[in-house]
Amino acid sequence: MKALLAVYAMAKNRTSVQPDTSPVGATGKLAIAAVTKRYQSLYYYDVVFDASALGVGRSSWVWLLLEDLTAEAALVRVHGESLLPMRTVLESLAQDPVAHKILAQTPQQTDAGDIRRLFGRAEELAKAKDTATRGRGRSALRSFIFSRSHTLPFSEEIDPHRVRFKPKIPFPRGTPRALISDLSDISNPDASAPIGALSASSARELVDAVKARTQYDLLRVREACIAEMTTAASLRERAILLRRRPLRSDVKVLMQESILANQKNATYSLKKKDVSTEELLIGVLKVIHEGKVATIGSLCESYSVPFAAALKEHFFRDTSAQFRSRKIFEIEYRACVEELFAAFHLIHTHVGWNWSSIMSLQADQIDLSAPGAVVIQSFKSKTDDDTPAVSIDLAEPGVKMAVDLLLWNRRKLVECGFLDPTSMVLWSTRPSSTAQEPGFFHPTSRLQDFKARHGLPNYSFDQVRTQVLFNISLTKGGIESARLHGGHRHYGTTERYVGNIVQERISSALNLEFSKRLEREICYLFDGGARDSARISLLRPLGDGASCINPSRPPPERANATGGCDAEACHTDGGCPNRRIFIDDARVEEVLRLDIYYRDHWQRLWQDNPERFVKHVLPNLAFNAALLLTLQRGAYGARVRKIKAQMK
Repeated sequence: MKALLAVYAMAKNRTSVQPDTSPVGATGKLAIAAVTKRYQSLYYYDVVFDASALGVGRSSWVWLLLEDLTAEAALVRVHGESLLPMRTVLESLAQDPVAHKILAQTPQQTDAGDIRRLFGRAEELAKAKDTATRGRGRSALRSFIFSRSHTLPFSEEIDPHRVRFKPKIPFPRGTPRALISDLSDISNPDASAPIGALSASSARELVDAVKARTQYDLLRVREACIAEMTTAASLRERAILLRRRPLRSDVKVLMQESILANQKNATYSLKKKDVSTEELLIGVLKVIHEGKVATIGSLCESYSVPFAAALKEHFFRDTSAQFRSRKIFEIEYRACVEELFAAFHLIHTHVGWNWSSIMSLQADQIDLSAPGAVVIQSFKSKTDDDTPAVSIDLAEPGVKMAVDLLLWNRRKLVECGFLDPTSMVLWSTRPSSTAQEPGFFHPTSRLQDFKARHGLPNYSFDQVRTQVLFNISLTKGGIESARLHGGHRHYGTTERYVGNIVQERISSALNLEFSKRLEREICYLFDGGARDSARISLLRPLGDGASCINPSRPPPERANATGGCDAEACHTDGGCPNRRIFIDDARVEEVLRLDIYYRDHWQRLWQDNPERFVKHVLPNLAFNAALLLTLQRGAYGARVRKIKAQMK
């Protein structure tokens, strides 16, 4: 420890006595000790900065600051999430001549203006290829320099006040997270389209359809969870009733020998006897009960059930699908894995936490003291913090069933000797042998079976969490409610979940609906339909490359006395919302001819009626000029030149 402190002190007191030309060399590398935390697990590694990649000498200010960080990281590891993107940005800056010159300077040669120019170059280099990683890297670089600049003798103090740099590139918005509702639901024709392809006649109707679809998908998952728990409960009752039924003594003896002693001849004798499948099932249940096979006091360390496939099929005869649980005949004594998963999944659709936080939930974190509700709070291993406390109405379908199941399963594991009475774990199962500690099921390995049994879309747990927060943001108070429910400290975190999902999905649906209508009109015109037909609403030309989607229903402020369009306010006040741009050769010719008309007649129009010119003609003129410029500079440039030549 003393040696590490000495290294750290040396770095703090570095002076730039070495000449600026002293190269670090190809072997000059700094390995900075870093750590990353993911779901309660710590990952240790080194982030290596190579002086040859940066092209700087030992006396450059950036290398001295990195040495300072290296010495500090030897005592306390730094967060690799910010260090790695910062290295990416520095290596990018090292390839730029202007930025590299600043990086290679000594502290005495560097002032606040140099640092400001360096930050500016980082922005310029990132414009064409910006990502969330580079965004974090630029931010981390600024923090790194400002927090350590006092350790070096810069020509002037380096701080945010003197550097006066304001980022111009906004932090990149994350790609909208996926929803369950982004998947097609082939089991329901009314909800078969993904949420981004819903059809509606208006934006308001579309928002209502989006809400209905998100709630429908959550409801389907919950109904499947309830069905699983109901199936398991009925199997449990059936097992108890069958076990209590009488059984011939000779069959019982043979079943004991076959199961407890694993005697093959006993199994062979059962095959020769006229024993029904139901009698065999009764025998299995009696042997498990009387031999205490499902407890820590089992008369055998392990056992196998004869005729297991046929017995399992008979056991499940009144249900729609069989569970895969290997110990399904012990369901009287604890919950099977499938119903434990169903309880887990149902709670997941209400709380919207990460699945690992639900697996961290313990019995003493379930509060049933409030009448008619259950309040639960767990632990977020990713951030080493508690989740928000969530209150769920016990009247919600399946909630009370799930809570009762978890508490009952824990009690039964304690009674059977597989769980210490002081343990508060809720997701344990019996071990595969009596010598082991209680086992825990992993939910991700059960999700595929669950979806297959109920014909659900192929979604993930992350989609469930996003769907819950998305639904809350739509129905219960917007992004703030989603933030509080999800336990996020900052709006930016919630933004990455739901902030741009609403607009992106709704815009997608609106664009698709518009495209469908536009396609129908194009097909109608292609087949010889008249442009002035009542069937044409999206393609009515305004004469300047734009179209009106509904001339008969203009916005009130753009209508005449009779309620129709006044045809003079298409481009005023930012443009009429009914205006659309649809470009073909005829529209390009309209733009060109209108441009010629305005160039030849704008003075006469202005002199005839200055007020009308300012209010109506000038916005139309400006729109037409801007559209023509866009066409000339864009993909339509060649077509504009060709049509213009044909007009002469």
